[in-house]
Amino acid sequence: MKIIYALFFVLMTNFIFSQWNSNPAINNTICVQTNKQTNPKMTSDLKGGAIIVWEDFRNDTSRADIFVQRISNGGTAMWTTHGVGICVDTNNQASPVITTDSIGGAIIVWEDKRSGKKNLYAQRIDSSGTIQWASNGVGVNLNTNNQGNAKLLPDGNKGAIIVWQDSIGTSYGIVAQRLNAAGVPQWAGGSVVSALPFSQSNPKAQISTAGEIFITWQDKRNGADFDVFVQKLNFSGAPQWLLNGINLTNFGGTQSNPKIVLDNSGGVVVVWQDKRTAIDYDVYAQRINAAGVIQWAANGIGISVAVGGQTAIDITSQSMTNNVVIAWKDARAGLNNIDIYAQSVNLAGVVQWPTNGLLVANGIYNQINPNVTGDGVGGSIIAYQDSSAGNWDIRSQHVSQAGTLLWNAAGANVGIATGHQINHNNIGLLNGNSVYAFQDSRYGNKDIFAYKLDALGNPIAVIPFSDNRVNINVFPNPSTETVMFHFPGMGEHTNLILADASGNEIFSEEVTNADFFELKFKPKAGIYFYTIVTKNSSYKGKLIILN
Repeated sequence: MKIIYALFFVLMTNFIFSQWNSNPAINNTICVQTNKQTNPKMTSDLKGGAIIVWEDFRNDTSRADIFVQRISNGGTAMWTTHGVGICVDTNNQASPVITTDSIGGAIIVWEDKRSGKKNLYAQRIDSSGTIQWASNGVGVNLNTNNQGNAKLLPDGNKGAIIVWQDSIGTSYGIVAQRLNAAGVPQWAGGSVVSALPFSQSNPKAQISTAGEIFITWQDKRNGADFDVFVQKLNFSGAPQWLLNGINLTNFGGTQSNPKIVLDNSGGVVVVWQDKRTAIDYDVYAQRINAAGVIQWAANGIGISVAVGGQTAIDITSQSMTNNVVIAWKDARAGLNNIDIYAQSVNLAGVVQWPTNGLLVANGIYNQINPNVTGDGVGGSIIAYQDSSAGNWDIRSQHVSQAGTLLWNAAGANVGIATGHQINHNNIGLLNGNSVYAFQDSRYGNKDIFAYKLDALGNPIAVIPFSDNRVNINVFPNPSTETVMFHFPGMGEHTNLILADASGNEIFSEEVTNADFFELKFKPKAGIYFYTIVTKNSSYKGKLIILN
């Protein structure tokens, strides 16, 4: 039956654009249920919001299930209240990881003990919250081994690449697998990246736009201590560099916990914590080009070799063309006064900020666990845990490409409710906004909350309503096929939000550099309200859908 659209420009007084709570002591609820919800992970929904997954004990205090929720660009929880059950099998499911399915949904992988062993299972969920693969997930690589410590990458074709440590033989090795859009494994038995005596563990991975998979891990093949290795696979899972990987740190002492990012020039940059001095950990990094040739000094360049230990490293190259940004927690001021430092390194291996790092956060007591992402214009946004107020809070800082702190010196508040806020994730959006998810004990049990800041470090606030609709048009009216929104000259970033009669957001998308937007999906019959949001104002109207 054809759908007819009619537009009525009327003011709906009880509907507002943004559902984000602007108070960092309140935030947005993702899941508040009995027992505890822990270990949140997050990916972009590709429309200015996020998809958040976590371990959930609502059904049993002794075992976890896996739940997921999408929060929109406007701050509305889009799926079932308190989350969609991705896996609610009677055995324990733990350690979820998540990535985009490249079209607005997500793929999730977790550790699962339904077979008695710890195997990896996966599930795909679309942008509307509908499960796409078998109930309770598909097996990634079901064998008699234990698998864990999974890392997950989008394959660009609605599937994913999974990299994990696998108990091959008497020790762990590194294995990878690709699942297609239907959840079917594509590499027979998985691609064995490294499986030598002693231990290869703690993998990290990145994928290029050309489908090249770069993997790094810590490796004890020498039988004495860990070194850092790296390998490249093609899209068929075949190793492209030296068999069992290239050694980046053929040096005494332990080199461990590597992180990896694309250098946006065909290669990668790997960073790790390094105890070559046998005193404490420092931060070292190395760049490898597309051919697997080391680009910087042998055994890596020192990013921070200050006194005290430098650990908990993170790195980003998002929206960066000639550099990467590395962040870490730093004990140079003492173990009771740990701070957050960061450094920018160009592709020639030259540090761009002060020697041994730029001080990002140094409140009283400890600041730990930095998570760094790009800001869309060459700078970085760093979230961290802060104990200055007595409990753990979540704060964030924006650092320009030149190394200037752009927000409050103490950091912008993200989660400062009573109790502890920990285990945070943040993702940077191209317009400078950032979304955060974290674990929160304000109600006694552990729950999951979210928050959003703009490029200035301010909470996303309700934009005042304007009744000037001179430049707004919706047509044809009526229409038998689609609805077209016309809003000329509204600016570089214009948001279109559609809500149902109850004020629940059902659609949200940022329109960039376009005067026209076509609403391609067909809502069910009923009354809807649209909001068109520009930088300084918003425009509202009512939309009626008739069958």
